[in-house]
Amino acid sequence: MNQLGELAFHIWDIEFGDHSTALERERNALLISGYLEANLGQLNTLINTDFYLDKDKDKISPPLQYEEKAIFTQLYLKDYMNKQARNLLRNAATNTSSSTVNNNNTENITITSDGVTDWIELREGDTSIKRAVATSTETARTQASSAKVLQQSAQEANQLLKELIHSYNMYGAIPLQVVGQDIGVSVETYQRREEPNAWDEIVTIKEQFENLNKDFNRYSSNVQSQLNQIKIDIGEQKIDGYSKVIPLPIGVDEIYVDWSEEFNPPTPPTVLATLRSLSENDPLILYRLEGGVSLGGARFVFGDKIGTANYALDVAAFSI
Repeated sequence: MNQLGELAFHIWDIEFGDHSTALERERNALLISGYLEANLGQLNTLINTDFYLDKDKDKISPPLQYEEKAIFTQLYLKDYMNKQARNLLRNAATNTSSSTVNNNNTENITITSDGVTDWIELREGDTSIKRAVATSTETARTQASSAKVLQQSAQEANQLLKELIHSYNMYGAIPLQVVGQDIGVSVETYQRREEPNAWDEIVTIKEQFENLNKDFNRYSSNVQSQLNQIKIDIGEQKIDGYSKVIPLPIGVDEIYVDWSEEFNPPTPPTVLATLRSLSENDPLILYRLEGGVSLGGARFVFGDKIGTANYALDVAAFSI
């Protein structure tokens, strides 16, 4: 079931919910779902979006969020009450009646404009059956009164709909995801698509980024294991080399590691390094060696400026 079907069941259960059987509930939800699919374009026009039903995958792209669902629900309720009011007014205007008497056995039979016989009194011999039936005037008055109530409800729904649309267009159309140290939170909502398949491309890019992140963490873990072993060997003087954990100041985007006072290799050494943080909330920062490794040191550059004081560069230089 796609989001339109889920929303249809939600609307029926919350706004109506007067079904007596599961089949009746499903039938009414199906009617609402048909309305939602037919009016998806109207929703896009009202809130300047570009939702569409991907029939191959049977899903709405991009997915509807809470704000869009609330607006779509209010749009349905407004149109539903307007339609019910029109139906009542039409019945009140066309429902006329007339009387006829059958001299044989039946008297006072009312024939409606729809051709349905509304009996008032049946008589046969000494036996008669009567029932109270509202006159066509009373019925029309009742229907008109009900239509007035529905129209008033539709106007209230329309007013709320306008307020929701105004607020959404003022504040809702922001980027899909805003993440950064400055705001400290992640906000997800609607993003306008440049192309029909842009949402699918965004999902693909996110999956690729997550895979790259996993690969990067796996690679960093392997490098850190090798680095730890090299540092042990240097400490035990099994390998001639230099090892140090260098705290990184906030705001730097490069650093030069100078080992000339502690390590003097005859040839440019092999260098292993990892960039790590004490906080798991800090973002990953790419890093690399700038240029070649010299006899006295090496320069590391970072993909972004260091944002917190939690980062440190773990470096080992050694001769094989």
